[in-house]
Amino acid sequence: MKNANPSENHELSANNTCCKEKKKDSDYLILNLRCMKIKLLKPLITLKLSLFIWFAAGGALMTFYMVYLKQMGLTIQEIFLMFSVIPVLQTLFTASSAVIADKFGKAKIILICNLLIAGAAILVLNFVPHVKSTDYANISANLHCDSENSTWTLDLALCKTNKTEMSLENCELKCLHTITNCDGQDCQLHEREHSENISLNETMYVNISSYKNETVFFGFSMNSSSSSDLFEKQCKRNCSLICLKSNIEECQEDTKGRLLTVFIYIIIITIFMTTYVNSYRFFDVTSMILVKELDADYGLVRFWAILGALAGPLLGGIAIKLAPNSGDGEKYSMTFYLFTVLCILNAIAVWKVDVKNFTPGSKLFKETILFAKSLDILFFYLVLLVLGTSWGFRHMYKNWFLAEIDTPVYLFSLTDSAPSIYGLPFVFKSKWIVGKLGEVNVFVLSLITYGIGFIAYSYLQTAWLALLIEVTTVVNYQLLWIAVMNYCIKITPDGIVAIANSTAGSIHYTIGCLYSKMAQKRKLDSYDDNYDCDTESSSSFESFEDFVHSISSSEYDSRRIYLVLSI
Repeated sequence: MKNANPSENHELSANNTCCKEKKKDSDYLILNLRCMKIKLLKPLITLKLSLFIWFAAGGALMTFYMVYLKQMGLTIQEIFLMFSVIPVLQTLFTASSAVIADKFGKAKIILICNLLIAGAAILVLNFVPHVKSTDYANISANLHCDSENSTWTLDLALCKTNKTEMSLENCELKCLHTITNCDGQDCQLHEREHSENISLNETMYVNISSYKNETVFFGFSMNSSSSSDLFEKQCKRNCSLICLKSNIEECQEDTKGRLLTVFIYIIIITIFMTTYVNSYRFFDVTSMILVKELDADYGLVRFWAILGALAGPLLGGIAIKLAPNSGDGEKYSMTFYLFTVLCILNAIAVWKVDVKNFTPGSKLFKETILFAKSLDILFFYLVLLVLGTSWGFRHMYKNWFLAEIDTPVYLFSLTDSAPSIYGLPFVFKSKWIVGKLGEVNVFVLSLITYGIGFIAYSYLQTAWLALLIEVTTVVNYQLLWIAVMNYCIKITPDGIVAIANSTAGSIHYTIGCLYSKMAQKRKLDSYDDNYDCDTESSSSFESFEDFVHSISSSEYDSRRIYLVLSI
């Protein structure tokens, strides 16, 4: 694969004669500040504004998106199952949209439609009711004895019914024994907790009665004389009984109703995530068309997108802070309303973007086959797949590893923001940097910096040093994508601009990330047959607590993951 030369493509050169005209000062909006002068190319102002709004909207929403879904009652298994299937649909939808855009020359219209559909889908999601929980099995029930009144209390919220039959299994008694310590003339009473480790093999059926709304006090009777004797005996010793509540038949919610609600969530989330990702792809297409048409600097266009990405989480936090006093789910939904408003504003801004030279393709299939036959193109997409796989690995494992070494919360935020903060000055001068290095050399350097980053994380002991490791993202994230877009501008003939460009984005961000999920298990299984790592699906964990515990346990060591990836 060589650094592309646009003169080798006669169609590109023939249609780019207008770009060689020298720009005048009248083509720029000049802002004279106290210490500097900023020149903005007028035809690109609306595009830069659109990118800023879009990346800010995405940052504001995605910061709290998963938290909102969990609070709406969706289980971790359901969420990750959806996000394992959605990338396939995203790839197919992006490919179909690209074909339509190149066939009719309407990339801007497709982008506007995606923005409006994404905004509408996230707005509708606000009105879908909570998913009814059916997680009644294996819930811990703690019964505490009041020896003065010889009654037991249950600290478990049950359904609002007068009588409920509940079975208790795997019970363990914990008793407080009073001991006396005397030192000289002073005597003190101390209570020491002692576990009797008494397991009750039989199932005890408890009839709950005298249930009061939102209280934890119940009167109940046992159906077994041995159990009753045990309760009466142990109550005098100030004991607590910890059991697993295996079933509460009367408390089961309507399973069909829950499945219907989950299905509605799946449909809406699939529509949203597909159009959301497709909007990024077509922002790249629109940016590429205008940069090619005006012979502009793509790095300066990308600069405004990064600024928006930095501003997004702050806007989302402000929206939540200004939300009226309500439940957590309603507070997070404020970011959904903000996203919808920004999508509408963005659609208006994109409508104002003046895209002139977008030539529709007459023979898309033939042109695409000729384009794909080039070995340079095939190697280009292969390199993007490898880079996208590396990006997917880092995206999935970085915060997991930081959690293992007890990273403070503020460092999580800093390490997530570091790529954008570090990248801003380099993106601002990216035209000169990429021009000096060449696009292909940037691809090679990106692979090298990924390897350096993986090895560095595998030996990391102090959390704050992660901020230094994140410097590698300047090359393998910020400069990389600018080099990719510049390379696409040079190699793509007119007529298949949307197909070539959206394919690059899909291979790196969607297919590459999806491949990393599949490849990681094969790599780690060959490293350790007993190691199971399905990062985007929590089906291997019984509960969220097990999921968190597995991350922090020594068995789930991310260091070896990074060592495997660096190889």
